[in-house]
Amino acid sequence: MQRYILIAALLAAATATAAPAARSTTQTVTNDTDSRPRHLAPGICHLIRTHDGNAETRVWLDSGPVPCTVPKQSVQLAQSLPAPDIISLLRQQATLLQGARLLFAGNTSCARQRSYNFTLSTMSAAPAERGSQAMYQLTFTSDRDTTARVTIRKNRGDFTAWNVDCASM
Repeated sequence: MQRYILIAALLAAATATAAPAARSTTQTVTNDTDSRPRHLAPGICHLIRTHDGNAETRVWLDSGPVPCTVPKQSVQLAQSLPAPDIISLLRQQATLLQGARLLFAGNTSCARQRSYNFTLSTMSAAPAERGSQAMYQLTFTSDRDTTARVTIRKNRGDFTAWNVDCASM
């Protein structure tokens, strides 16, 4: 009987000392919800992510053995774009960024960022210029809290880095 009383007293003391520590920690609650991933078109998947009441479409190439498995890095689709162009832009993003790095040197706000590591974060349409079928804007985010907006020109199925604009976050 004394053992049970001793164990109960030890448990009570342990919970009494643990309770203030548990109360002092802060919990962050986010209101992020993701829809079920689905095919947007053959070869490309999307989902709708809702964050604090704002919905955004996230896209990625379907390349895994399980259809539409959500990758670590998806891209926000700011506007509806033709599916073949989304696929081409996602496949060519590294090449387009490499071509844009040459434009970085000629832009004083981008010159220092030329060697930063970038990841594609957003895709959207841009106003078309004369002679081009379409223009797109790819927004890249660096590992040093900067962004680079690269305007891409589509002409006869070819995509070319056309202009860059850089800003700090």
